[in-house]
Amino acid sequence: MVALIFLYSFGSLQQCNLTGADLNNADFRNADLSGAILSTIKLEGANFCGATMPDGTISEEGCEVEEDEE
Repeated sequence: MVALIFLYSFGSLQQCNLTGADLNNADFRNADLSGAILSTIKLEGANFCGATMPDGTISEEGCEVEEDEE
């Protein structure tokens, strides 16, 4: 997870190959994942609210959790 935090500190995960990574409970809110490779990764509990997904769409996954907390 430390490497992911380091990468994300640059503000973008574009074109990153995250194949096989354990990203359970990761916070990808508003992240730019354009072109990233997300094959066979573990994402249980990950938050993608507002993130740009590899295909260019904007995710709303996890947004409902934030709304419930307010």
